[in-house]
Amino acid sequence: MIAKDTNSTSAGTIQTPEKVERLFMENNLLRIMGYLFCHDPRAAVTHTEPITDIDKVLKKQISIEPNPNYGQPGPADFKVFLAILKKLSDYGRPIPNKVYFSQMELARLTDRSWGGRTGKDFIHSLYTLAHTRITMPFYRPSKDEPFIANFSIPSEFGIQPKGSGIESCEITIPDYVQRSLDDRFFSCLNYNRIRGVPTIQATLYIRLFHHFSNLAESGTQNSVQLRKRYDDICKSWLGGLTVHAHKSKILNAQLGTHLNALVADKFLRSFSIEKTAAKDGFNITFIPGSGFRDDYNRFYKGRFQNELQFKFYEEQESIGHPMELVRRFHEQRTGSRKYIGRTQDVLRGFLEGQGSDRQGERGCQ
Repeated sequence: MIAKDTNSTSAGTIQTPEKVERLFMENNLLRIMGYLFCHDPRAAVTHTEPITDIDKVLKKQISIEPNPNYGQPGPADFKVFLAILKKLSDYGRPIPNKVYFSQMELARLTDRSWGGRTGKDFIHSLYTLAHTRITMPFYRPSKDEPFIANFSIPSEFGIQPKGSGIESCEITIPDYVQRSLDDRFFSCLNYNRIRGVPTIQATLYIRLFHHFSNLAESGTQNSVQLRKRYDDICKSWLGGLTVHAHKSKILNAQLGTHLNALVADKFLRSFSIEKTAAKDGFNITFIPGSGFRDDYNRFYKGRFQNELQFKFYEEQESIGHPMELVRRFHEQRTGSRKYIGRTQDVLRGFLEGQGSDRQGERGCQ
């Protein structure tokens, strides 16, 4: 089965250029995100045991430890993760270690409308991410040998409640992730190809763009293609997605829709799914299209351009400083360094009963 890009732009058509929307994907997070997020929401909530694999370069163990109360991070949590990285990308350099969101901005960046259970779902995603521990060899651009890091992203967060909803939130990332981004150890992606699409499609774009770009940088763009085992894609790219035994199932009930969308978007020229030589599974071969070449020239080659932005300082004034004043007031009044009591009460109320109904409410597929 081979899918090809057959669309072409008609002569004389004038297209309005898209606004450049960049996403900086830190390279260590790129390596681990395929294990961290399961893109089947029903399966994710049942994954409570540690997920381990061996780093292919150093032969050191990679481990994801989900919290039994929340399970493995799923599609909704992946969208919050991308929103955090998008805000860091928009802030520009120097990269801070905090991001600030209003409720409407968080909804917009995660493709949600605000209302109903939106606030509860966001709180649940932040708890799920913050309570999932990652252990991995953490590479640095200036060092030959990585160090072993144990962290979560976010490393901590604070919520400013408003009634039964969220007025704003403050999210902190680990210092070595922040330093790595500031050292430009990232892949620069076209965020317009990620925004508003299913999480499997977004993940396939992110992984394929990274691999295509590395191949193009070391050779010629015209000779770039990637072949990868289907079962390895399910395990190391898509967080333990079910491995199907029949090609028709892969195409019609799992990956086919998302791959065809990448072809229609011209990011892929074609893909094919064929039996392995040993007949013990399938290989998927990906050939990039004109959309990849456009993104490679526009985003990957220009990823180190300095772009100072001041939005972080504005949001630090409007969101971060008021939240810090509340914390300090609480400490002086009670002698406790814990987060404000009202916020904890609200969060507890948000999360009551979440474990039982998460399966039916949080699918972003």
